[in-house]
Parts: sequence; C-alpha cells; structure tokens
Amino acid sequence: MDVSILEVAAANPAAPMSLSEREILAVTVKKDIQEWSVNHYMDDFRWHLGASVIGNECDRAIWYTFRWASPDTRDGRMKRLHERGKKEEERINEYLKGIGFSLWDKDPSTGKQFRISFHKGHFGGSSDGLFQLPPRYQRPGFFVPEYKTSGTGAAFNNYEKKGVEVHKEAYFLQHSIYGYGFKVKQGMFLAVNKNDDDIHVEFVDLDFQKAEAGIRRAGNIITTDYAPAKISSKVSFHKCVMCDHKDVCHNGVSLAVNCRSCVYSEPVDGGEWQCNRVGQTIPRDFVPQGCDKYSAIA
Repeated sequence: MDVSILEVAAANPAAPMSLSEREILAVTVKKDIQEWSVNHYMDDFRWHLGASVIGNECDRAIWYTFRWASPDTRDGRMKRLHERGKKEEERINEYLKGIGFSLWDKDPSTGKQFRISFHKGHFGGSSDGLFQLPPRYQRPGFFVPEYKTSGTGAAFNNYEKKGVEVHKEAYFLQHSIYGYGFKVKQGMFLAVNKNDDDIHVEFVDLDFQKAEAGIRRAGNIITTDYAPAKISSKVSFHKCVMCDHKDVCHNGVSLAVNCRSCVYSEPVDGGEWQCNRVGQTIPRDFVPQGCDKYSAIA
C-alpha cells in the first residue's frame, strides 16, 4: 500500500529551531525570492513601443524607452508587482464570465492576445480583448475592456471622483488607441484596488481623435534619431525623480549598450532594426548585445 504524504511528513518533521535560526532562515528565503523575481521576470526591454507608454508627458523618456537606453533596475518587489497586474486580468475575466459576459481575451485566428500595430510594426500593443454584455442589460454590440490595478487612497478614489479620462489620461489614451485599432468606440474601464479588492467600473466613450494624435506622436518619436528635449533641466523635478531614465538623462550615466541605442541602427519594416553600417537587418537575438563598433546615439 502506498504511504501518504501525511504519513511521510509525520515520520520526518523538520527539526526545532532557535529564534535566531528562524529569523536567519526567513531573511534567506526572502532574499532568494527577490533574486528569483529579478531573474525570472525578464521583461525589461519591450520590442515595440507600447500604447501604454505613449501617454507619458515626456517625449524624451518615451524615446529612451524605445531605444533601450536604460537597463531595467527594478528590484524583485517591483517586478512581482508588475506581474501581479498581468495576472489580475485572469481574475477579472473570471468575474465577468461569472455574471454572463461573452469574452474574447484571445484572437481566435492566432490563439494569442488581440494586437494592434502601427508605424511598420514599431508601435502598438496587446489588448485585454473584446466583450459583449449579457442580454439582460439590453446593450448589444461589442465593447473594448481595459483593466488596471491600483492602491488604496486617492490613486483609487479619484477614479470615482474624476473618471479615468481625467485621473489617468495615459490609461484612457491607451484604451482609446485599442478601440481605434479595432474600430470599436465603446469601452469599459475596470480598476481593482490591490489592498481591499474594491472594484471601479466605468463605461467610456473612447476618443479616436486622441488616439490618432497619440499614434502620430509615436511615429515622430520612433523616427527621431536624437533625444528630444528634456521635460525639465533639474533631476529634482517631481516627474524626473521617479523616471526610469533619470540617470541617463540627468546624471551622465552612459546608455545601455545594444543595437537600438546605437547611432548606426534604424527602425525598418516589420518591426525590425537595420544596421546602416553593414546595410542589413539585425537578427533579433543579436539586438540586445550590440557589437564592437557600437556608438551611442545620444
């Protein structure tokens, strides 16, 4: 007869530990989780310029992001926080399906997330999908959803007070760009409070004019071969303090070495990059490395 895991555990309990041993072990486990998170969630460089980024007020920061100018310095906690936002989509879809929504979170033709793409494949993003409301709501037709997470306090409460278009204009722009790409003008924005699981639901009329302006802005940034003007000359400016690129932009740190931050590279059709020194498309697996002829673009 097979022995159950409970019987094995009862026969082999962990040895007692002193208080100091327990504390040291706890610190070690946390340290290992931090290191694992940093190494496991390796999404520091995104191949395309995302619709989620184009709402940033600073053209220079967006350009640095597109050109892979700064390495990802987020610690394990921040990477787990980012990953939690991704996983929240599954939970929200479960709620909506539970109340009768018809959801398409994957493109049936590809089996992957719905995508929009502009500017030769260098700008776009993956949407949370499409949905139809339950018949009892008597609102036929398709809607575009957008899901976000938030903390407690003004960050969450202002969704109710101001609405997403005012409170988080960058989110509304991202949402509008997805709707524009799908030719669906009605959207539902849903934010989850990570601290108490409260939910904000808001139906929005997506703004295609803002979407077009955002797409044009993305094109200008993508085709620019020099860093745009700074939003402020002072690193102490509140929007610069938290910027991922403040060290490169303000503190004289060199650009991260890779083909995209090199003066010889150029974005071309199909979302690819060309090296104008050798006159050929750069293999994708080589782009993060750069070569011995690397010369920083700015």
